[in-house]
Amino acid sequence: MTPRGIRNHNPGNIKELRGDPTIWEGERAQNTDPIFEEFVTPVFGIRALVRVLRNYQRLYELRTIRQVLGRFAPAGDGNPTLAYIKVVAVAIGVTPDTQLDLNDPDVMNKLVRAIVRFENGAPPQGGDWYSDEIYKTGIEMGLKP
Repeated sequence: MTPRGIRNHNPGNIKELRGDPTIWEGERAQNTDPIFEEFVTPVFGIRALVRVLRNYQRLYELRTIRQVLGRFAPAGDGNPTLAYIKVVAVAIGVTPDTQLDLNDPDVMNKLVRAIVRFENGAPPQGGDWYSDEIYKTGIEMGLKP
């Protein structure tokens, strides 16, 4: 079965917060998932993930994988946060406490791909869930001011 994040075109599994008036660019008009955001294409889901991650750095000065994922997937919400941090750090080739520049497209590309893989598992056919072009477009859109 296709993972929920892939079905929702929300590969980062961004939660829909109650009372939050945010309407994401590319958000589906029809909301059928009571917990997670839903997008019309994966490009918009990747864009939203990039925006969330950049805001963590810009607004809260979170600069390491440990800090970013501690907020993005907190253990208090039932997430395996420590495992998440370790897997993502290894996937992008840094320590959990390495300072990252989330405005750098190459850094963001590695981070987004690692998060998508952790959130959704490996695709049954191997490789990545999305083409390089989908990632590139979503990341470029998310990095725009």
